[in-house]
Amino acid sequence: MNDQRQGPDFETILASTIHDMKNSLGMLINAIDGFTQRVETTMPVMQQELHPVQAEARRLNNHLVLLLALYRMGRGEIAVNPRQVMVADFLREAFFEFESVFTTGGLTVDIDCDHELEWVFDETLLMGVVRNALNNVVRYARRRVRLSATTESKGLAIRVEDDGEGFPPSVIEMAGLEGHAMDFRNSSTGLGLYFASRVMAGHEHRGSRGAMELVNGGELGGGVLTLHLP
Repeated sequence: MNDQRQGPDFETILASTIHDMKNSLGMLINAIDGFTQRVETTMPVMQQELHPVQAEARRLNNHLVLLLALYRMGRGEIAVNPRQVMVADFLREAFFEFESVFTTGGLTVDIDCDHELEWVFDETLLMGVVRNALNNVVRYARRRVRLSATTESKGLAIRVEDDGEGFPPSVIEMAGLEGHAMDFRNSSTGLGLYFASRVMAGHEHRGSRGAMELVNGGELGGGVLTLHLP
């Protein structure tokens, strides 16, 4: 008699494994951050050497988070759930998560947003998009990073800018193509951009949908990621 019992499907096993890896990596990141803070004043050279370790650990952890989110979105377990958000607080929260790695990398971060500005969007999903952008900024910015939010004719614009070399033309051209596999600054699969396109397209208001835009230039002269929210 054939055993008809079946275990969990491969996707479920993979998601569970990614979840465990993410938790373990989170503990490692906390340990690295703690060690970096302890050597900040006594061994500044070592702190600088730890910066790429911090950055890569956070980048890997972020990719695992995005994979899990996309898995859950595909299963219908996550849907865009907009609510009223204080935008300046949202940007500060994103900054605080990366403050230690910005410090070790010698990066200056400016946050420009009206303290009373409110908007309706899915704070959790959009934080994932901004978090991924900051992960890349940490790798490519030279000295300055800028987070900003302003109202525009079609809604709200949240921008993440840096003073690095900017995005390759091919990435800018393909960034708006939802579901397209892209080489993000020639060093990744484009997972973050794909996730961002999914999240932005899920924000809809009165027939208008959110959109993502990549350009070069801006106030700092490097790459500019703009999230347009209706």
